[in-house]
Amino acid sequence: MEDLFVALRVAVSLAAVLALVWWLHRRLTRGVKRPSAKAVTVVTRQSLGQKASLVVVDVEGSRLVLGVTEHGVSVLQSAEMPEPVLESVPALDSEEKPSFARSLGQAQSDAGALRVVKPLFTQDGSEASRSAASGALAGSILSPQTWKQAAATLRKAL
Repeated sequence: MEDLFVALRVAVSLAAVLALVWWLHRRLTRGVKRPSAKAVTVVTRQSLGQKASLVVVDVEGSRLVLGVTEHGVSVLQSAEMPEPVLESVPALDSEEKPSFARSLGQAQSDAGALRVVKPLFTQDGSEASRSAASGALAGSILSPQTWKQAAATLRKAL
């Protein structure tokens, strides 16, 4: 009974500390305005070696090619940001459109062709147990088999 009171006291103390941290966070960040959009967007980055790279960035409507080294950053080229290219996709005819039922049937038949293969040996080289737990907890940290394997591994290590 005393253990229950200790656990309850710890839980209440933890809740009080978390509530205090949450309240302080809200209080201190009340007037802070967050920027709505990024001012700089990194388009791509290519490493040229261990300590040098080439970076393409978009800044306020212009695209910059930057050389970055351990000693500094230099602008290699500057240009206007290109307009995004929209590719048109041809529409499918009604005969070419796959129906949902047909696609689902194909996926189910493909899944039926797959079979699960259980390993014959474990990582330590011993033969895998044929009667491994196949219930809902199999393979999880809650499975007794997992704890037995962990204990066996620790015994071998010590």
